[in-house]
Amino acid sequence: MRIQSVHLLHYRNFGERSFYFTDGLQVITGENGVGKTNLLEAVGYLSLGKSIRRVPDPELVQWGADFFLVEGTVERNTGATHRIKIRYWQGKKEAFLDGKRVEALRELFQVFPVVSATPLDQPVVEGEPEARRSFLDRYLGLLDPVYAQKLAQYRRALRQKNALLREGHVETLAPWNRQLEQTGAYVVQRRTEMVRTLQEVLKNGRQVSLPREEVTLAYQPSLPLREGILDAYIEEEHERGVALYGPHRDQILFLYRGYPLEHVGSQGEKWLFLLTVLMGLRDLLAQHYGELPVLLLDEPISIFGESFVQKFVAGLEGQTLITSVHPVSIGTPIPI
Repeated sequence: MRIQSVHLLHYRNFGERSFYFTDGLQVITGENGVGKTNLLEAVGYLSLGKSIRRVPDPELVQWGADFFLVEGTVERNTGATHRIKIRYWQGKKEAFLDGKRVEALRELFQVFPVVSATPLDQPVVEGEPEARRSFLDRYLGLLDPVYAQKLAQYRRALRQKNALLREGHVETLAPWNRQLEQTGAYVVQRRTEMVRTLQEVLKNGRQVSLPREEVTLAYQPSLPLREGILDAYIEEEHERGVALYGPHRDQILFLYRGYPLEHVGSQGEKWLFLLTVLMGLRDLLAQHYGELPVLLLDEPISIFGESFVQKFVAGLEGQTLITSVHPVSIGTPIPI
């Protein structure tokens, strides 16, 4: 899988620019503020239909403009090429694949999968449990459309339940608890399977950064969900005014040498852990889609140093795009 070119119109700080890519490692270089990360983000946008940095679409429009356009040509390992086009205007987003309108944005990822890491992913390795749940949910939803649907249903029911708890209407909670138990059970099942599968991929895959035996993922559901179990906690949740049990309170544990990473890992080790997990996800997605996702890394040299990045990318397959504020001696430079 690789991206051949991208054309930007009124995207971030780019009025109108085109960029072209080759195989292997590409290094997007330039001074601070010229748009290195914006270009990396635009490549990810073609895959996900949204910012890899979770920036709202209106903030991606160039100052003074009222729309943006991102277009790109991607090539699969079969040699087949596809044209992806995404336009945002007046609060509406339209995506096209080879000229045909895309109804679900996940269709873009199926054609052009990417995995990415930016400094904004720091909470995943040292923040609250919600960050790790969101990280896992993001990739699980891309692998399993039913999961994405069930998770959305769970979240809608959870919002309704929390509203009723705030208003004190506990007598009407039972139907919402049934929905949460039904959809939540699927969420728990797939998260459990995902963590187990990813752990196997990490164990048997290439050693990327940290020794495999030092890297462990674990999943701890807050409850063994079954029909009727949430009703036992209505009084407690009424007192607190919020839903306390279910997948929205589950723990995704990143363990380093058997201990929670956020407590024992150095800053460098935390990023190495995230990079190790990301490579496991890349391999897992490759098995699922039959395409090795393009790897996007924002300023890895500032975190790891050029010598490590050079060794790291030397063992990689497929296309990798990184940004760097300083000229480097590795990869193909893409100056901005």
